[in-house]
Amino acid sequence: MLSAFFAGLLLAYAGMAALFAAAEAALSLDIEITAVTNSLEIGSICATAENWRLYVLGGMLRPGSPLLTGEPAEHMLATMHADLCLMGVYAITGDIMTDPIPEVASIKRHMIRAARRTILLADGSKFRQPAFAEFCRIPQIAEVITDSSAPEKAVEELRSSGVKVTLAQP
Repeated sequence: MLSAFFAGLLLAYAGMAALFAAAEAALSLDIEITAVTNSLEIGSICATAENWRLYVLGGMLRPGSPLLTGEPAEHMLATMHADLCLMGVYAITGDIMTDPIPEVASIKRHMIRAARRTILLADGSKFRQPAFAEFCRIPQIAEVITDSSAPEKAVEELRSSGVKVTLAQP
């Protein structure tokens, strides 16, 4: 089933811990993928695949962070057209997605614009008060994949807004 999900896709990975498992799951498949990321850590994982093309976005490496941000990354994303963006999130509050770092939020906005479809990966701890910088609203998200620790009310609100919500098994 995963091979049908990832086959032939151009993936954009925005660096967050939730995406490591997705990158590693995609690696276990013997398929060709073009991956784009602003995360040096996720880039290192994806670089081990022999049949992938990997693009690591340029930009400024934030001190203490493996994420590249800034105008060079945004410019690269403006010229790309991805089939799918797998996106992590710092906070989901109602229909708003936020990140505490404005530069990271900006990269996420550009990744979402570059993709035909965006899937948000967020465990239950991400349903909390908003962080400083908004990067999207629920109508821009095709699906939210979360776990059983997600607040039931939040899951119901997402579903009632028309977003597909998948509860992943541990």
